[in-house]
Amino acid sequence: MSFTHDLLDKTKEAWQCRTDAELARRLGLKPAAVSNYRQGTRHPQPDAIEKMATAIGEQPILWALRIQGERDANVDPANSKVWLRWAEHLSKTAAAVTLVMGLAVYTPKSVAKGQFYETFAYIHYANLQ
Repeated sequence: MSFTHDLLDKTKEAWQCRTDAELARRLGLKPAAVSNYRQGTRHPQPDAIEKMATAIGEQPILWALRIQGERDANVDPANSKVWLRWAEHLSKTAAAVTLVMGLAVYTPKSVAKGQFYETFAYIHYANLQ
């Protein structure tokens, strides 16, 4: 399955659209546009990618990179690999940031002060010789 199909299907599910025509209306597009995306004759423009990614709660830039890689696959396979590699790298970076932010320790005192975190949890290893 292509990234474009995956994004279309996830958005369709998130918006509870029963048909591609309904999805197209929600995106402000003609039904033929979504049909062209499905057939692979066209790819979504950045504004449509942004709407769909936002609808499913994911980062638009990741989807834009993936779809650009998909778009270049037949024209310039080397560039396609670069786009997809960048998307993978950005995805891993976002996951690492999320993990680090998840380690923040929230306390009632810090929340009352309007601070998002007071300290971070650390693991310390003792040298026991």
